[in-house]
Amino acid sequence: MAETDLITTSQIVPPQVPQRSRLSRTACERCRKQKLRCSREQPTCNRCLRLSGSCNYPKLADRRVLAAQREAARRVEISSLADTIEPNVAAPVATNDFPAVSTQASQPSHVDIGSSDLPPRAIGLGLLDIYFERLYNAPLLFRKSDLFESYLNNSTPSFLLKALFALASRFLQAPPSDHRLSLNRPPIIPAELTMLSSYRKHGKSWAEAAAMEVLQLADRPTVQSIQTLASLSIYWFSRRDSDRARIFIAIAYTSCSNFLPLKIPTGEEQGQAGALAKEEIRACFWACWASICAAAMPEAYALNAWAEASRVPLPLPWHEYQLNSILNREYMDEEWNCRLCQQENEGRVLLNTGSSETVMGKTLKMMGIWARVQVIVRRDIVGPSTSQLKTLAATAKHLFNPQQLSPSFADNGSQVQDHARLLGMHSLYHLCRMVALSPLVTIFSGRRLPTERVESTTRAYAEAVADHALQHCQLVHAYVLKSHDITKISSLTAFASFVATSILATLVKSRIRRHHDMPNDFNQMLRQVLIFLRDSVDILDILQLTWEPLRPMAEVLHQRLRSLPTMMGENATCNLSESPRPLRIPVTGFNSPIPEGGSIPMTYVDSGSHSTVLEDDTQPSPIIGQGGVRINSNHAYEDIIDNESTIEFPAETGPPDASWPVNLFGTDNDILNLDNVSDWDFDLLTLYSARDNSCV
Repeated sequence: MAETDLITTSQIVPPQVPQRSRLSRTACERCRKQKLRCSREQPTCNRCLRLSGSCNYPKLADRRVLAAQREAARRVEISSLADTIEPNVAAPVATNDFPAVSTQASQPSHVDIGSSDLPPRAIGLGLLDIYFERLYNAPLLFRKSDLFESYLNNSTPSFLLKALFALASRFLQAPPSDHRLSLNRPPIIPAELTMLSSYRKHGKSWAEAAAMEVLQLADRPTVQSIQTLASLSIYWFSRRDSDRARIFIAIAYTSCSNFLPLKIPTGEEQGQAGALAKEEIRACFWACWASICAAAMPEAYALNAWAEASRVPLPLPWHEYQLNSILNREYMDEEWNCRLCQQENEGRVLLNTGSSETVMGKTLKMMGIWARVQVIVRRDIVGPSTSQLKTLAATAKHLFNPQQLSPSFADNGSQVQDHARLLGMHSLYHLCRMVALSPLVTIFSGRRLPTERVESTTRAYAEAVADHALQHCQLVHAYVLKSHDITKISSLTAFASFVATSILATLVKSRIRRHHDMPNDFNQMLRQVLIFLRDSVDILDILQLTWEPLRPMAEVLHQRLRSLPTMMGENATCNLSESPRPLRIPVTGFNSPIPEGGSIPMTYVDSGSHSTVLEDDTQPSPIIGQGGVRINSNHAYEDIIDNESTIEFPAETGPPDASWPVNLFGTDNDILNLDNVSDWDFDLLTLYSARDNSCV
């Protein structure tokens, strides 16, 4: 045997030198949780190895990066967030995914785009405050103090927080620094929206993460899951994703039926320990129901909105809720009449609700009317049922009693008023009346009415629509003039502002096209309409950053704003701070062709600027008040409209007319002057042409 054959393996491979295990700087998670001494060996400590347990060490952050971030955070002004942070809450700590606090609108380079992690607590408190201040149904879904307390105690589900943060992030984008509003004013954006603007890009990631988590509970709904689904529905609607919005709100709405009965409880159920839990479910139901009614989506749900909400007590503010308060509360029946929950009053329609009226309760009543109006107008595009529309217009007027909650936007000392929600309540009432009555007037519907319907009542409908448009514009102007936060205005109020200013612009354009010699007072009226139009443009310019369905409306109003000064033939600039003079809007003509459909007879009525022209031997329809009809504070046309409806109300308890509140431009002046009658235009206004125009 050769000598080399005697060499062993140990002689060929040198012995390995045992290496020391690299120790971790911290104990493993198992030992830390049980508060035991850890040997800190990696990858497994001695204790976990002995117990055959999973040994995981926490990932350590780069101390140099953290030190640099903390140093940068010390230089940042955070005074605007101090009021929203509790004294015992720790200062914001920067992480690898989120900056500490930054007042710059630019996004830090170290922030990971698309991160779905929760932000620091100080940022979260700011986002929750933004959510409560700007979502009209937030007081229905949550009690603010309870939500903030649970968030500080880390007891709020992560999917709910992510949904609320995602929805709040939609308000965080500020306009560019060089952006100017229509009156050359810089946009007034609250400081908290600009300070937190770098978190806007996390909104979609938060929403996607919340959806993945909450949909796993779809077959086992909880109050938190319903709140999350309802919030995600509004988030996807704001991004103009109507399909996803429809799915989420349908799941949230149907989930409410899995809980205790929502209807009026019987006497044996009064005072039960679960009364507060029932009230929370009812509030969630009303929040989901309102979202469905606001956009009539899904349409089948909106069609049955009255039946679904019948006999469900209207919500009360949480601070006023008591276990036995249901005895003095209101509910709506299947015909959308307001009744008292007291058994002895269930057969009597409630006419004067007294002190129990709330802004949210009135808003929900109008939401029911608004849902039915949308369904009727959409389903019958050729010719909606005039009787149903008249009935809805009369019902809206009957349910809405503005004397209880007047639209005063002045600060009353220590009294805190939610001006934006108060504006939204009155705005929804005017919107219901405008859209319900517009199909009854040719100029606003774009359809030629049958000959038998061209009568004096048609003139009354036109006057009512124009008056509601004027009243709405006055309310919005008062809100803007007080420099209130435009970002708190709801998207539905912005849509109503678009409708109202479109109506006034239609009337103005019709007058300008047919009358070349305008009196001085008419030019002043045009300037005042221009102010209203600019108010709406400013609102849509700011809110379209949050609510994408408003963008087409903003573009349309910009076109009309550019066309009006040119048509006036002079510089139409005016100072918004000036007190406008008494406004007169001429409503012109009721005989008109339709835009499509072949040869249509056309009638021109002598208005002093052109002679009468009759085509196809068509006889002119009778014109009431040829010399000019002036509408005073009594508003007789309101009585004409309501007398035609199928609803009868006692005369002594009739609600006020559409002229309330008092004319903001003066008390003893006419609002409308119906003279110079001529035929209609059709090229400006289409009130409800597409579903995308409806807003939550």
